Amino acid sequence: MGKTGIGADRAYELMNQMSQDKNLKVHAIALDIINRATSPGGDPTADRPHE
Repeated sequence: MGKTGIGADRAYELMNQMSQDKNLKVHAIALDIINRATSPGGDPTADRPHE
């Protein structure tokens, strides 16, 4: 949200859509975003395959 400037409701909508598209729980999507954002050189907006 901080990097993209979107609000909480829109962020949840996007995570929910990703969850449905990738057949993953919203929690897993959120955790992945947090992990990428807090890793050195991490980019939370980059799309990464989930396996």
